[in-house]
Amino acid sequence: MSENGGWWETDSVDADSAPEQSDPLPEVPLAAVFCQAPRAAWTSIGTEIVVYVREAKTSFVLDGIAGLLWQSIDGESQIDEIVRDISDVFDVPFERVRDDFLPVAAQWMHDGLIERVADD
Repeated sequence: MSENGGWWETDSVDADSAPEQSDPLPEVPLAAVFCQAPRAAWTSIGTEIVVYVREAKTSFVLDGIAGLLWQSIDGESQIDEIVRDISDVFDVPFERVRDDFLPVAAQWMHDGLIERVADD
């Protein structure tokens, strides 16, 4: 299932087929710094990245661009820096990358893939 319909795709595969939660997604400020959650293990398979959240028994399949964003979440870079870098590299307007990425980051946060480290 494409979660954002934008210029990248993120698929989720739930091992237990649990129903989707209706909790509101957390806010993702542009000045925030995130890291990949310790409970999220990942590997590259071809051009995709598979992220597995142990406690939830859930896997997420990230395409090339989502995988690049995933790898950019390093515990040091602010979200706006990551968005600007992706925007520059792919010659996509900053606003479009921001508008596509923030909901994905919020979903990743909700699903336990990333954790907020700091706000600068």
